[in-house]
Amino acid sequence: MKILFTDEKGEVIGKSTHQLPDDPFEGRSMTGLIKPPLNLEQLIFLAETHPVHAAAIDQKTADVIGTGWEWSPTHDGAPEEQRDAVDKWFSGLSAGADHQTMHELLTDVWLDVETLNIGYIEVARDPNGVVQELYHVPGHTVRFDKSGKKLAQVRDNKKAWFARWGSLKEGEYVDRQTGRIGIDVPIGRRANELLVLRKSSRRSSWYGVPTYVSAIGWITLAIAVRDDNLFFFSNRREPRWAIILTNIEEDPNLEEDLRQAFTVDLAQPHRNVLIPIAGPGEVEFKKLSETGEEGSFEKLEIRCDSRILVAHRIPPERLGMNRVGPLGGNVSESSSRIYREAVISTAQALLSTRINRFIETEWPKTVGGSEVIDWKWAPIELDLSEETTDVETSTKLFTSNVITVNESRARLSIEPLEESDPRGDMLSSELKAHFGEPIDKSVEKEDPTAERIRRIDAEILQLLHPELADDTLSSVVL
Repeated sequence: MKILFTDEKGEVIGKSTHQLPDDPFEGRSMTGLIKPPLNLEQLIFLAETHPVHAAAIDQKTADVIGTGWEWSPTHDGAPEEQRDAVDKWFSGLSAGADHQTMHELLTDVWLDVETLNIGYIEVARDPNGVVQELYHVPGHTVRFDKSGKKLAQVRDNKKAWFARWGSLKEGEYVDRQTGRIGIDVPIGRRANELLVLRKSSRRSSWYGVPTYVSAIGWITLAIAVRDDNLFFFSNRREPRWAIILTNIEEDPNLEEDLRQAFTVDLAQPHRNVLIPIAGPGEVEFKKLSETGEEGSFEKLEIRCDSRILVAHRIPPERLGMNRVGPLGGNVSESSSRIYREAVISTAQALLSTRINRFIETEWPKTVGGSEVIDWKWAPIELDLSEETTDVETSTKLFTSNVITVNESRARLSIEPLEESDPRGDMLSSELKAHFGEPIDKSVEKEDPTAERIRRIDAEILQLLHPELADDTLSSVVL
């Protein structure tokens, strides 16, 4: 049975967010709060101005959060009933008024982590201290207090105080209106908590600095290239001309008159002009360039995109930008492997540590005891492998006597052979010794395509096609 607590107005305690309405951040209520090393709102704006930069942030977030999560046992015999109960509880914490799923919540939070290097999850409790709901808090609206125990969300020059999850002693609370920390805070004014997800950095121990900051200059340059081309097409600028005046009577107003005559209105880019000159003078127009300016700075733009991706440490292939390596080779496999191991796996480990610490602390409070959780939460790992590569690798490992038949099948997501089948735990050499070498059916020598016909061992064929009968082991030739 789930117990609900209400305040004097009849509103349920622990089932609502304390966040302020979405208004632009103003910095006039910063007393006692730690200022971020960078303007967080500018970082948010920057993520909306350049397509490669924005796509890199979104793709890294999608790769870290993945398609969901999985639970792994901490020891043999971990009860599956506990796993199902914890997963149902954890997934249900994100329901909220907008019915946001936990996957959506984690995606929003990690999007802030990739953009700002920090993200926040609001933890709402009932008066018994049991977690009821989780909410995403926009990272650019939150500031740390110098005490390290509380944080403030500032919007439209108003504050809402939060306690930092895990920082207060037992029985201590933060007043969400005044920020005061004490044991006598009324139930209706007890602040919710913020679970902080932050990547470490060299510059700030509070907020951190995003990895792409080193490429802000390149992002700015890329935007300038875009705007220059945009201005060209919107203004219909013609190539530069020189205007040569000959035998013109001296007129102090001539220069200004010519300037006004050749000032092109954006709304009328091809209008006719009249040059106000008097006397027998001549006007000569000389073209300075024979080429237009469409798509100018194309190579510079490509260079900017490359530097931005380097700062994000994401291979272009993740964004659909294919590269060609030396001698026309493809470098996507090696770069994707480095990206997965050095960037995504590290980020997923950080996320797993924070979420598991939260679950291990809050789940026992939910069930009313000191139950130890025998399962670990983790986002599903990024899979960049290809089926053809997996088959070739598994075949080579098997024929080299590194792995057995069942281990090969496991790598290919094929069900293992039955326990009564002796082939399951055999290596390639053992399989040949047990069943014998396959019969050599040579191809007729007069066949011009004979040298192009490749044969494989019968046991490898059965590894890839387990539906074949056993008697084919000594006769099948491919």
